[in-house]
Amino acid sequence: MRAYELIEKRLVPPIGWAAAGLILAVDAALAAIPAWDHMRAIGRICGDISAAHCGWCVAVAGFAALSLGAMAQATRLTIRAATQK
Repeated sequence: MRAYELIEKRLVPPIGWAAAGLILAVDAALAAIPAWDHMRAIGRICGDISAAHCGWCVAVAGFAALSLGAMAQATRLTIRAATQK
């Protein structure tokens, strides 16, 4: 029962959160490519007074924030599992 508890209840959730964080980080990187192309096309960084943020910039920020949150959750669950008896 101890091995089952260690694997199923303590290791699987952090691995799932870490995998989700990695996927979201890849999504952010993939969304950054068209965002960079858009900024290069208009000749300035999106978000200043003359140019609003494009959807790609918002997607990059959202995916990056979600990735950071998922990785933080994975770290928190890993630390909790390591300190529990």
